[in-house]
Formats: sequence, structure tokens, C-alpha cells
Amino acid sequence: MKAQTSKAGFTLIELLVVIAIIAILASMLLPTLGQVKEKARLTGCVNNLRQFGLAVIYFADENDDRVPHTQNWLDKDNNRDLRAGQLFKYLTTTNVYLCPTDRIHLKRPGQWSDRRDFSYAISGPGTDTSAYNGKFSTWVEPLKSMIFMEEALDAPLNDGHIWPNEFDVLATRHQGKGQGWGVLGGPGKREAAGLGNILMGDSRVETWSKRKFLTYGYMKAQSRLWKPFGNVTQPSPP
Repeated sequence: MKAQTSKAGFTLIELLVVIAIIAILASMLLPTLGQVKEKARLTGCVNNLRQFGLAVIYFADENDDRVPHTQNWLDKDNNRDLRAGQLFKYLTTTNVYLCPTDRIHLKRPGQWSDRRDFSYAISGPGTDTSAYNGKFSTWVEPLKSMIFMEEALDAPLNDGHIWPNEFDVLATRHQGKGQGWGVLGGPGKREAAGLGNILMGDSRVETWSKRKFLTYGYMKAQSRLWKPFGNVTQPSPP
């Protein structure tokens, strides 16, 4: 006579315990996974700006050391065609115009911010040929002056250039809860952990915190960050 073997399964309580343990582990791992993904997107954004840095170098080499046009670097007389812009021939793809983090949401507040095909803006003062000759050889400290930065949702993302005023500020969309906002509006107004990327005049990309931008960039037209030529009277990046 064969002995009967018991095939007892999990009890309901045991199943609930297992499910609870899995839920706890998932809650611990998901934030870490999100941070890893955002770190990768931050790196992708840095790489985009590095390509912009190379494009600016190529443009200057072919145009008597001149900086790109304030508007026409992006398109042609604001016709919204990226392929018609001065830098597209060097970038060769429209993908690099969008930050990977920005691409996820593509939030644009208000009627003035309806463009969703770029995340970066060129320095208005750095390309203002009415103020100086518009040549990189005139830049006093290129390693301290920016040529491109991520533009925040505080500003109207519609023209591709950025100025040292109340609204045109660095987007702190990486890390924290900035979600693309800068110093002023949005749900991240008081959030200080966000990071944003800046392409300097020597083609390096720096990742700045909101606090650093407040110190050296926010409404500081006489900082070396904004003014690459002549003398400056406000604190400049170290």
C-alpha cells in the first residue's frame, strides 16, 4: 500500500505576508530605480550640450570666429524650422535639441510657451552684436561665461535666447522636484535640490544647482556668466 503524500499549499495568511514583503521591497527599490533613470537622463542632457559645444566651434571656424545669431541659431527668423537654423548642419539631428528629462513631460505653461521642439537657449548678451563685435576672441574668461543653458519654464520657451531678467533662468529639472521650473513659478518654487546644465564658452558643460544660479546668474547682468566681454561688477562663477 502506497503512503499518501501531503501537497499542502500556502495558507491565505502566508500569501498575504509574501505579498506584503514584495510590496515593501518594491517601495524601497522604485525610488532608487527612478534616481538611476534620472541620472542617465542628466548624462544624456550633458551629452546634448557637448554636441552643441562642438557645433558652436565648427560654426565659429567657418564664420570668422563669430558667435551664432541670437535667433537664427535655432531656426530662420523664428520660422520654427530647426533644420533651417545655423547649427543644424553641425548637429545633423533634431533629437539633441530636447533634454531627455524635458522630453518626458514637455510641459509648456501659457500661450507664449507653445514650442516643444527644444530645451536649450543661447546667451542673449553673449550674442548681442550691438554691444560688442560678436567674436569669441573678445570673450575675457570663456570658462566662466555661458553660451547655452537649459531654459526654465518660468520663461516663454519660444525664441531660443535667454537674458539676465526675472523670467529667463536656468531650468532645474534634474533631481529633486523642479520639473523644469527655475527660480520663480511652478510646484518647485521652494525646492532647492534641482540641477540644470550650462554650456560654457570653453565648451565644457557644468551642472549647476538652483542656489548657485541664484548666486551668480539670477538677474545679474554684470556677472561674467552673462557678460563675456569687457569688465564686470557683480560676482562671477569661481
